[in-house]
Amino acid sequence: NYDVENWTFGAGVKLNLGGQGVGVDYALVDYKDLGKVSRISIELGF
Repeated sequence: NYDVENWTFGAGVKLNLGGQGVGVDYALVDYKDLGKVSRISIELGF
């Protein structure tokens, strides 16, 4: 077993739009084999 990530940095925002929850998260990950990779996720609540 070994770690595949060097470091991770990210931020997120959650909003309430018209009674619906909306969230957006962003992370920058430095993988040893792949280099820097961006991760984006979107969350919708209803």
